[in-house]
Amino acid sequence: MQVSFEPANAAVVSGSSSTVRVQIKKARTKLVSAKVTRGKAGKSGKAARSIKRKKAVRIQVRLATVSGANPTGHVTLKAGKRTIGKASVKRTKAGRYFATIRVSAKSTRTIEKATRIEVIYTGNANLAARTYTTKLRVIR
Repeated sequence: MQVSFEPANAAVVSGSSSTVRVQIKKARTKLVSAKVTRGKAGKSGKAARSIKRKKAVRIQVRLATVSGANPTGHVTLKAGKRTIGKASVKRTKAGRYFATIRVSAKSTRTIEKATRIEVIYTGNANLAARTYTTKLRVIR
C-alpha cells in the first residue's frame, strides 16, 4: 500500500512518500445458539443440551456478525475428534444466519463417553474461521 502526503502549502513542508505495511483483520462471527431441533434427546431435564448415542438428530446453529458481513461458508460439528455432521450456512428472510446439521445415528455410535460438541465455522473472505465449544453433548 502506497501512502503519499502532499501539503496544501508546499513552501512550508515538502511532500514525501513512504511504504507502510498494513495488516487488516477479518471480522469475527458470534455463536448465538446451538440446539437440538429434532430427534431423540437425553433425559427430560437435559433434553435441550444432550443427544443420545446411536440416535439420529438435527442440530440448528445460529451465527451473527457485524453489520454488512454475511457468514457464508460451512459449519462442522465435532464430538471429540470425530466429525458428526456438516452443513452450509443459509440466510433466512429475517436476515438471520442458520445451519441445520443432520447428525446420523452412525456418526455417534463409536463415541464411548459423554463428549461435548464443538461448532467449527470455516469462515469466508470477510470473516475469520472460528471454533466454539457448546453446552451440547453426546451421552450414552
